[in-house]
Amino acid sequence: MRRLLSLSILVSLGLSLLGASLLAAPPAVARPCDAVRLYDDTAASKILATRRPFVPTNRDLFYSFDRADWADVAPLHYAEGPGLTDDETRDQLRAFLQRRFPCSPQRVREGLDVFSHPTARQKIPDPTLRAALAALTGTIGEPAIGYLLTQAPVTTIHFGIVAQYGEGLPNGPRATVYPSRDGTFEMVFDGRLRFDPFGSFSALLFHEALHVEFPPAMPAAGDQPDDVGLPEEATAVALESLVYMQMILTDPTIARVPDLLTRVGSNPLAIVRLNSGIAGTDRLNVFVPDGVANLDPVAVGPVTEFYEFYPSLMFDGPGDPAWRALETHGNPLLAAVLPALAESGQSPPDRPDFDRATLEFIDQNQAVLSPGQLLAAACILELDVPCA
Repeated sequence: MRRLLSLSILVSLGLSLLGASLLAAPPAVARPCDAVRLYDDTAASKILATRRPFVPTNRDLFYSFDRADWADVAPLHYAEGPGLTDDETRDQLRAFLQRRFPCSPQRVREGLDVFSHPTARQKIPDPTLRAALAALTGTIGEPAIGYLLTQAPVTTIHFGIVAQYGEGLPNGPRATVYPSRDGTFEMVFDGRLRFDPFGSFSALLFHEALHVEFPPAMPAAGDQPDDVGLPEEATAVALESLVYMQMILTDPTIARVPDLLTRVGSNPLAIVRLNSGIAGTDRLNVFVPDGVANLDPVAVGPVTEFYEFYPSLMFDGPGDPAWRALETHGNPLLAAVLPALAESGQSPPDRPDFDRATLEFIDQNQAVLSPGQLLAAACILELDVPCA
């Protein structure tokens, strides 16, 4: 199987998790409190408008199972243990948050409080995954912290085997959520990844949280929750890509992890998202009508719009028509996240679901990363852009 990946209202943790603190649009000259090196927005906007689609200059940050002309790239490699202790992980999380919030010690404390929260320790005993959740502090995915810990019916988040009914071994996805008949969920991450840095998991953890349904939206008692269609997956990966770029802007080393999660999942997702824009604009669009350029340099077949990225990585093609048409319930996390994307004069759908209306809103709104930050992310991924 090929490459699988699988904020207006913040849910209270009983902590001081107030506000999203999204990365602000950068000035032309960086201030001392800027957390990452940024680029001039005007120049970056022109590059996005005229030089896409970008391609990798360092193919060892990506991987292809299918393209013969990629046979010379470095092999995938899984990190080996032993893993960090709880205290060592907390120290790394503190350093990460200090890079993101160099002039806001309060926000650093809030992120560390998530890591030490009693409910977090119960639900997420592994310190790497607990730090991954805490590292969402200050990203568009921050509402997932409260949602997973105090609101959603999630009993545990842990490493293990990611397998579906009838399977005994991992079969592609790096993580998934398993619904139980009592309406609760568990979230499982591929145990082969357990020694990766915590920042590698944050965006994917946020993605999986979008698949956790809130009890009032679930079917009648005794039934399984409804299935997941392309609109839901396309929404999840579109939002996941933004979180991932925010993560690598804080810690660029995340993009250099040599295993399947990063080189087959997160980095290709980011490059397709960066490339997915209407020609002549600096936009990140979901839909590119009549697009002809291939946005995915790792894929065999052309991917001409972001909406087709997930079917391409899942099926090497468009996928089942019924799956493509399946629209599903939204959840409180989706409703909490979408307002952060809204540009001037725009607002997300009321009570959003995973449907065409939500996708069209995401297509037209991306008030999260500025052109300069997008260019910085492209430089971290070592794409063919000027990175002075």
